[in-house]
Amino acid sequence: MPKQSSIKSALPALDRSLHILDQIVRSQGPLRYNELRERLSGIQDSSLSRILKALETYGYLHRDAELGYSITAKLRDWSPYLSEKKPDLATLAIKEIDQLAELAQESAAVVLLHDNCLRTQCSRTINEGIQVLGAGERLHFEADHAAAVAVLSALPAAQRKACLQSSYSRFPAKYSFNKIQNEMQQLSGVYIDRSQARPGICRVAKFFEHEQQVGAIFYCLTVDAFHSKSDRLISALSEAAMRLSGSTASPQNSSSSS
Repeated sequence: MPKQSSIKSALPALDRSLHILDQIVRSQGPLRYNELRERLSGIQDSSLSRILKALETYGYLHRDAELGYSITAKLRDWSPYLSEKKPDLATLAIKEIDQLAELAQESAAVVLLHDNCLRTQCSRTINEGIQVLGAGERLHFEADHAAAVAVLSALPAAQRKACLQSSYSRFPAKYSFNKIQNEMQQLSGVYIDRSQARPGICRVAKFFEHEQQVGAIFYCLTVDAFHSKSDRLISALSEAAMRLSGSTASPQNSSSSS
């Protein structure tokens, strides 16, 4: 455990760091060094310079030679969590899809379950990438689609059965859901398929639950492209699903058969 003396010595620096950020946020614009020094009465130049340098190094402040110090996007990203109004799922989903598509340069989408039917909440098809469903389009419960199987795997057995018996199901007449699930599910918790309708194409999906809404976020790409960057894609997809869930907890999948 840290010594009491080290904790006490760190508190003034922490307090001043927060005070600096508070002043810049409230000013709604950049503040120059001299302006900050005036607002922080009693602080020494050496201490102020050291704290500003640390905040800049850790990505909380940006320094412009003429305008002074301003907060970065890293700090602005806190605003939805600090305000009373949190961003809705539609806003979060678009943000995550854009980030995933830009990161991997592969097409991506989010599907949500409504009345035992999967619909595309948002999607992004990368230029020269694999075409994915557009917003509002239905995704049938298909035995070879990772996103559909990921959502079905997380549902209670009774609801899963209802989905599989609905008019939106494209599962074959005879099937073992557990077998299909086990073939797709990876140790990382993502689901990976091989498209039967489009040979050479695969989907990599992860289930999420946002409040009472369940769905899946997934990539759609060639099998070769997936193998060339699988670790990066799985990591990015898992992190996106956790942010959509608003939790770092892993969803619990039901193992009951249908």
